[in-house]
Amino acid sequence: METRLQPTLTIGMIFRNDALHLERCLKALAPLREALPCELIMADTGSDDGSRQIAFRYADLLFDFPWIDDFSAARNAVIKKASGEWYLSIDSDEYLDSDISELIAFLKSDNRNQTDICSLVIRNYISAEEPGKYSDFFAMRLMRMSAGLRFKGAIHEALPFEKTSEPYLHTLQQTLLHHDGYIGLTEKEGERKRNRNLTHLRRKLSQNPEDLLALLQYVESGKTEDDFMEKLRLAASLVEKKQDAWDELGPSVFRHAVYAAQNRQLPELNAWITRAQEWFPDSFFTRIDVEYVSFMHSWDDKDYASCIAKGRKYLEALKDYQKGQGNQRGLIYGCLTYNSAYFTQTLRLLLAAAYAMENEPEQAIRLLDELDFTLLNEEQLKNFMYILCNVHTTSIADTSPALLRLFSDAGRPVPDKSHARKRMADLYNISLHLFAVPDTEELFSSKNTCRPPHSLFLPLGEQCELGIGAMIMETTQTEKIHTLLSKITDWNKFPSKAMFHALECGISFPLPECPLTPEETDRLISGLTSEPERLCALAKAIIANSAPDSWQNLLWKRGVMLAAVKAYPWTVPTDETEQKNIISGLELARLFAKTEHEFLPRYYAPELLCRENLSALPSLHRFGWHCSRAFDALDAGDSSGYVQELKAGMESAPETNVIVEYLLNHTPQLQEPQKAVSEELLSMAGQIKKILELYPENDPAVLAIKASPAYQKVAGIINGTKSSLS
Repeated sequence: METRLQPTLTIGMIFRNDALHLERCLKALAPLREALPCELIMADTGSDDGSRQIAFRYADLLFDFPWIDDFSAARNAVIKKASGEWYLSIDSDEYLDSDISELIAFLKSDNRNQTDICSLVIRNYISAEEPGKYSDFFAMRLMRMSAGLRFKGAIHEALPFEKTSEPYLHTLQQTLLHHDGYIGLTEKEGERKRNRNLTHLRRKLSQNPEDLLALLQYVESGKTEDDFMEKLRLAASLVEKKQDAWDELGPSVFRHAVYAAQNRQLPELNAWITRAQEWFPDSFFTRIDVEYVSFMHSWDDKDYASCIAKGRKYLEALKDYQKGQGNQRGLIYGCLTYNSAYFTQTLRLLLAAAYAMENEPEQAIRLLDELDFTLLNEEQLKNFMYILCNVHTTSIADTSPALLRLFSDAGRPVPDKSHARKRMADLYNISLHLFAVPDTEELFSSKNTCRPPHSLFLPLGEQCELGIGAMIMETTQTEKIHTLLSKITDWNKFPSKAMFHALECGISFPLPECPLTPEETDRLISGLTSEPERLCALAKAIIANSAPDSWQNLLWKRGVMLAAVKAYPWTVPTDETEQKNIISGLELARLFAKTEHEFLPRYYAPELLCRENLSALPSLHRFGWHCSRAFDALDAGDSSGYVQELKAGMESAPETNVIVEYLLNHTPQLQEPQKAVSEELLSMAGQIKKILELYPENDPAVLAIKASPAYQKVAGIINGTKSSLS
């Protein structure tokens, strides 16, 4: 029989019904098992989902352990079967980071003989969509077997660690176990886990209400419980009384107190911040977590000078933490929260904004350029772009390096291509909005602008539509604008502000060499609707100047005119200063009728363009058909026909009622004649109208009346809007 050498490391695991994560966990152990003599021992506590079959393919020893509602009992059962010099405990919903160099170096070093326990980082992820959101916990998971240690505690189980044994604790800060087992849990599953933990803790606290560790664990798990604040205040008071382990547990207790005070707007916030900073100044719970909350409090108060001071302290503490310097040992008593990429990026963004507010643009740009752009979410991207644009428009600082790196790095496939696509889509949407900001609009402060927002994007040049749009804004030469427009490949990313500028400079659009799809045409035109007056003026110029022979021109004119009609404020003027709108509205309606007269017979089959078949047309084209006939009637002197066609158009497209009301109330030909209407004609019109209302519209009697000379005399009064007949 072959003699088996003692393994350097035993990897122990308990599991139940975790087929979703288990194979990933076991595969991630392969580099470690190849680098060192290892054994893998696994205990199944009652799986029925296929987890056992997965474990069987990887484990050196697999056995059953009936679940007795005690995590320590299960873990210690695995330890009992271990034969390694060292023992590493890992959970099935965790996976070892690919960088195991620190762990390998330690297990091969002579220093390992001076250590009983090692802590390593458990990184708890909060969101699958945002990998930068996590908290770090220094868990004691690695122990020397000869120390004879065993886990204690039915839940929140841990290896016993006495303060007097401090020299025997070693921290492996670069060795990570990624944990995402709580992501994706249903509300019911999450509640079940919380209730399980809280039940154990309540039982423990009923036996010893002033057990500070149990109180801390309750505070961590029971944030939504009715007695949360009661337990938190009790824990804080015990720390202040210097209860057993107060110096070890106090930093974590007070950072929870500070969290709660900030979230619940409690009056104790400043007092608890001060207490944490005075009593536990060296703890990372104070230097990072409490300092972050303190920074946000100053930000909410718009105390930007204080933000700068606190932000610097936070970043200095973060640097110490990442280098493994400072008091690492205290982190075995809770999760460090505000060290994660999401929060560090958020603070850097706000700190950059604070520098901008305090007239230190270079410091703001330095902070912005330090960000990891692959981790920014939509809100952070928006903050970044607004801060950068604010710095750019209110100073002469060079913002181009940060902008260029953002557009380069944001598209990298990190963590995957789908996240990169989402990031770039968000970035373009935010940038298009910023591009459209009026040159004089204030972004964050009341400082005077020295550069227009669009100039921020000039460094992008011809590599993207934003850069091309910025270059177009810098010239009025139609030939140069034409050349730049011909380089556009994605009109969805082209700024509408640049399109306005190009059209107002007299560019003939669409470009003959760059035909547009109907979708691109509609998207471009929809971007122009944000400025209705400017759009209407543009529509008049386009209708007057463009050639009708091209389908591209015709579709463009049709799109611009429909957008102008939709965007125009068809409201009744209330004073003389608005009288100009009456003329503009009438002109716009005429232009619309003219465009529809040209477009409809070229786009639709002749048999559709009659009253009986108009329902086959889209609503605005139905109205356009009637509107065209209405103005033909008006120009022929037939006011009655004008009114009838407009009302028929409104019936076929009810959403045009405001347009029809506007035209009926403000067409001069309908208003002036009625001023001279005699009482006799009004009386005759009233009588005829009452008779007509008694019969259907197609009744022979009605048709006969409408053909009579008497009806012709009063038809305009009957169909008008200013008569007193109704």
